[in-house]
Amino acid sequence: MIAKLAIVPAVTPPRLWVVCPCFHDAAAFARVRTEAAAALAGRFPDLRFVLIDDSAGQDPELAGLAALPGVRVLTPPYNHGHQGALVYGLRQLRAAVAPEDCVLTMDSDGEDRPEDAPALLAPLLAEPGRLHVVSLAQRTRRRESLPFKVLYAAFKAVFRLATGKVIRNGNFAAFRGWLLKDVIFHPHFDFAYASAFISLPLSTVMVPMPRGERYAGRSRMGTMALLTHGLRMLLPFSEPIATRGVTACAAGAAAGTLLSGGGAAAGSRTALAAGLALTLLCCHGLGVFALLFVAFAQSKSRTLRGLHDFKAAPEMTEVNR
Repeated sequence: MIAKLAIVPAVTPPRLWVVCPCFHDAAAFARVRTEAAAALAGRFPDLRFVLIDDSAGQDPELAGLAALPGVRVLTPPYNHGHQGALVYGLRQLRAAVAPEDCVLTMDSDGEDRPEDAPALLAPLLAEPGRLHVVSLAQRTRRRESLPFKVLYAAFKAVFRLATGKVIRNGNFAAFRGWLLKDVIFHPHFDFAYASAFISLPLSTVMVPMPRGERYAGRSRMGTMALLTHGLRMLLPFSEPIATRGVTACAAGAAAGTLLSGGGAAAGSRTALAAGLALTLLCCHGLGVFALLFVAFAQSKSRTLRGLHDFKAAPEMTEVNR
């Protein structure tokens, strides 16, 4: 008797979309594309690159990139910054990306190393049935100047104190296409792409990897832009920051009241003045954090009411052809 062999259907590799913001970094992106394609060769037969022109059409060098096979260039109407450009591009791709597709976002300057892409995608491919896994690059080493390292360490300390979380990720992330259907429209992504991932209750996996060096050109992000970027990273955590602030200010106001009361009873003008000053300061802070909490709650409720209004951009449906 001849035993029948079960025929196991071949598993088709998912389609991969590599999405990169670009602000006058055409030369660097050309190298990123070549190296990423080499690193991912054989793993994703259907590999597509989407470049977000954050110069809003003012970079003439991107015309040559748009002619490359497998490359699409999206042009926002104005400059969004690298994280805002990513969110713009991902929302435009909503209709073209299937829920089981893989999406990889990375900078176009080479600091997100293309050779690390397979390791970042590995958690998604390890469990094909789990579409909700989000893989984030956890930075272990940065090649930056000493002043930048000092300021970055201070920012991480403030971030942890204000939010209770540690921020060590950037734009280098991988996830399935399901995230583009509705999650990418969450208001946290309007504030900051990178910190939105750790502010939301997502199934994240942190993959340790160093940050690379820029391939060409120079960074156009100055000191003020870095400070603005840091503040925007805090915005998705407005609710916990406001809650912590209200709690701390209420405790401070109570302590100030006790101090001023004790000073008055003991006849100490210094203690009385210090207690009153602390009470007034904390009451002012209490009002500020209460307003922040109300503003965040209002924006959250408006987003919930508008969930059914999200529509995909029709112009990007042709990418799926």
